[in-house]
Amino acid sequence: MVKNLKLNQILWLGSILTMTLVIPVAAEPNRDHSSRGGHHMRLIEEIDVDNNGTITRVEIDTVQQQRFSEFDGDKSGTLGLNEFEEFWLQRMRHRMVDKFQRLDEDGDGQVTRAEFDAPFNNMMARRDQNNDGVLSQDELRSHKRDRRRQDGPPPQ
Repeated sequence: MVKNLKLNQILWLGSILTMTLVIPVAAEPNRDHSSRGGHHMRLIEEIDVDNNGTITRVEIDTVQQQRFSEFDGDKSGTLGLNEFEEFWLQRMRHRMVDKFQRLDEDGDGQVTRAEFDAPFNNMMARRDQNNDGVLSQDELRSHKRDRRRQDGPPPQ
């Protein structure tokens, strides 16, 4: 039982690492929006070790092992929460920078309180249908329904 639990934990962690190492790159939209295939190009750039324009299982395994080893600071063969946090912050830093740049409307490298509050102010303005300064569940649901109508039916 203990052996199975440990094996299950290892398999679970392996699955999580695979999802966090590969999927964010594969699923990430192209930040410069120059083409719909940009996220694929980034994936190839990060994992295509021999630079032949394709990704093999061996290359994925090699890159994953390198990344895992880089963040396994105590060389225990596992990532503790602090080690995983370092990995996650490094992988997601570009998203944080993008969000910062979206908030910094005047581009001065500083987010003012007004810029920080703007997304929430906009949300209240769009969703508070009766202008009472309170977002009710009905207003939130109504906004979702309206948005679905604008976007059309979900793809089948």
